Formats: sequence, structure tokens, C-alpha cells
Amino acid sequence: MDREWGDGKADPAVFNPAQFDPEQWVRAAQAAGAKYLVLVAKHHDGFCLFPTRETKYGVASSPWRNGQGDVVREVAAACRKHGLRFGVYLSPWDRHEPVYKDAAAYDTHYAHQVEELASRYGELTEFWLDGAGSEGHVYDFTRYIRTLRTYQPNTMIFADVGLLPYADIRWVGNEDGTANEENWNVVDAYQILRWRPAEADTPLRDGQWFWHPTPRTS
Repeated sequence: MDREWGDGKADPAVFNPAQFDPEQWVRAAQAAGAKYLVLVAKHHDGFCLFPTRETKYGVASSPWRNGQGDVVREVAAACRKHGLRFGVYLSPWDRHEPVYKDAAAYDTHYAHQVEELASRYGELTEFWLDGAGSEGHVYDFTRYIRTLRTYQPNTMIFADVGLLPYADIRWVGNEDGTANEENWNVVDAYQILRWRPAEADTPLRDGQWFWHPTPRTS
């Protein structure tokens, strides 16, 4: 769609990858020295790369695999085959889901999706929570994490300090893949001193996380 963040209005018919090859992704990650892979199961546009009972907006409504496909399952299987650990990213912000405007109703919707991801795909090494776009929305993170921990007691949880004070990993504060020299791993949140190492994320492209027909150049 030639954009970084979808608006939740894209037709699912546009999702029909002809050369889907998760094993190539896994081999490339391993060649780069990665120990685990985190797949975006749902980004801010709300399009789900896994079948979910919570919405039809995703692979279930796409022509890919005749609507029977599951990107998360195939990537998880490729990771297990090649000995790479696996994790998922499930965006709290959802620009498509109609119940998002009702915080309590959306809490139920999101918790159910957490349960689906946590119970279907084997061990998850990391669960990624991204707070982008969530300004002004109140989430029941306690409920989400209790649901996650029911099925995945050892999963590392990534979140910004302000978004979820009891996460295991925190954002480094930039998307340049770097950490300042004085980057302390101990964080005092709500009078609780916790060891929380930072994760330094960065896109493979110049300022772009997603594919574009014409990539930016420096």
C-alpha cells in the first residue's frame, strides 16, 4: 500500500503474497546472528496475519491460501525447524476494530487475541507491546498479562516504561539501533526497582519499517 502505517481501511484482497517463504526469513535472521524472531501478527491497521474469532479483517478474508492461511503458524514452524526462537507483536492500537472506542469492550477483544496467540503456536520467547498511537486510550494491561502468563509463563514482555511498568524488556528510546553510554538496565517504576534491559530496534531500510515500491535514500 506504499505507506508506513495502515489506516484500517485496506481491502483484505490486497494480501496475496505469491512468493511467501518464511524459511528464507528465518535463514536470513540466523545468518545475521539473531537468536529469535518476532513476527508482527497485527500492526496498527488491525489486519491480522492469523485466523482469529475476534474479527474477519485479516488473512481469513484474503485470497491467500483461499482464506485458510495462517502466517503466524507458518513462521513459527519455520523457526522451530531451523532452531530459532519465536515471538509475536500484537499492536494494542487498532485503527480498524469498531469496538476500539469502547475501552472495556476492546479489552475483551484484545485479551482474546492474546489468548489465541499464546495458546496456539508453542513457546513464545517475546511478546511485543507497542504504545504508538495509543495516546488517551486506557488499556487493561493487567488483564492482558494475566491472560498471556496463563499460557506463556516464561515469555519476555517488551513495552515502554510508561505503557506497562512491569515489562521485562524496555524500549531503548530511539529507532536507530543504538543505546546511549549511560543506559541503565535498572528501572525504578512505581517504587519497584526492576532489572529491565533495553531492546534497541531499528528498520532494515532507511527510516522505513515496511516495503515501498520506491525506497527512500539517504
